[in-house]
Amino acid sequence: METFHLKNEKAITFGHPKMKCFLPLPGVTLYSFEQEKPFFIYFDEDEIRFFPLDLNHKYRIIGKSFISWNDLKNFHFKKGFFMEDEIQLQ
Repeated sequence: METFHLKNEKAITFGHPKMKCFLPLPGVTLYSFEQEKPFFIYFDEDEIRFFPLDLNHKYRIIGKSFISWNDLKNFHFKKGFFMEDEIQLQ
């Protein structure tokens, strides 16, 4: 948290891209992943920051990006049925 100047540990969550599922034939299921990298998400008053993680090196942070709240056209949060919640950004 100190390295990236993150002040609130309660504003961090873990995320991953949502899996897409295709059913091309009856009884056959194929899966397609847009991206397999998990990431941490940090929310603050100005922006949402994304920190992709390297699975091969004990979840080491390998970069960062952000989107300003002012640049978002839509933010949707959906409580998950089991364990995972969903966030959609536009």
